[in-house]
Amino acid sequence: MPITLKCACGKHLKVRDELAGKRARCPGCGTILPVPSGITRQPLVRQEKLFPPSEEDAVEEPVVSRGKRASARREDEDDYEGVRAAGRVRARDELDEDESSPLDDESRRRRKKKKKRSKSVLFTPLLTLFGIDMTPLKLMIVGLVFVMAGFFAFMYFSGAEAKVQVVDVYDLEEDLSDFVQGRPQMDVILSFLFKKQIPRPFVLQENSKGTFLSVQFKLSERDLKKLVGERYENYVMKPKDVVLQGDGDPVHPLFIYEPDKSTPSVTVKVKSIMDDDAEKVGVVDKDKGDDAGPPFEARNKLVAPSPENPWTHEGVLKIDPTSKSTFQGVRGMVVTFDHGPLPSKEVKITWNEKCKFWYAVKEEEVPSEIFLYAWRVTCLFPKPESTKNLKLTVLGRKLKMDYP
Repeated sequence: MPITLKCACGKHLKVRDELAGKRARCPGCGTILPVPSGITRQPLVRQEKLFPPSEEDAVEEPVVSRGKRASARREDEDDYEGVRAAGRVRARDELDEDESSPLDDESRRRRKKKKKRSKSVLFTPLLTLFGIDMTPLKLMIVGLVFVMAGFFAFMYFSGAEAKVQVVDVYDLEEDLSDFVQGRPQMDVILSFLFKKQIPRPFVLQENSKGTFLSVQFKLSERDLKKLVGERYENYVMKPKDVVLQGDGDPVHPLFIYEPDKSTPSVTVKVKSIMDDDAEKVGVVDKDKGDDAGPPFEARNKLVAPSPENPWTHEGVLKIDPTSKSTFQGVRGMVVTFDHGPLPSKEVKITWNEKCKFWYAVKEEEVPSEIFLYAWRVTCLFPKPESTKNLKLTVLGRKLKMDYP
């Protein structure tokens, strides 16, 4: 019948009755407890006193010296200590079997779950690829990766090759002629002498109801070799090479580039208004007095595109001869000309946050770093009369558009 003990830590211990009268260690806190016995144990009695020896067992006791008796006594004590230690180990094992801690229960549950998981169908090897055991879970992961890669590849190859934005455009050069003179003529002279294009300044604003289209596309080195030839380094793209056509007549672009995305303003240096020009526009020369003509008065000018110049946004130019003139477009575009008292030799131009400043040229040269990057070209088109079946053709090749 096991003997039940209770430790000070609250744990109940069960000890075999053979260990009665001995000591046992608590597995919870390590305290050594005495094991009580049900009856008072009698001192050990030698067997020969209880049962007299028989004639067969009677043998002569050899004479042993005191030293040998002491060593035999030490051996008996060592054997007794070994028996006690073995008894404590057996008691500890029995306690572990009888009473387990909550941590042991949790570890058993985890082991059971791990065994169940290992036996699950998801972790059962089905086949071997390149020395790897493929389970259903691994096959699902591989399949998901291939599906995602296929989706992104489809989006890349089926995506539009040309991005389109509907914008409003204001031609700075055309409307600067109201209070400054000389730049258009100088541009013609400079371009003729130096064989170089003079960029034309524009202000663009994205507007879904605008009357112009900003189209951006890119050509790789492989595309250029295929469309132009192996010797494409000196190629110059002209308006006739890029055609935008809907149901009506085709339109050709100007090639535009943004000088700096963070440019808040630009200063245009121009020729001063001379005496002849002053008589035309009514500027008063202080040296000549009233003989120079009527005074230059503030006035408003309606701005609208024309067949000769379709690049001007519709609006009102409010001319102020003293300091600043302002253009206000019908769809929210605002451009300010800070020229000081007229006549002036330079004009500082600013615009509202929704607008961007661009330069336009009639021809576009191939950049030198085309072998490292794709050639990105941005074109500005007058919006066709009909945008149905709109098609963009570059060097005879049709490009996909994402027209809004």
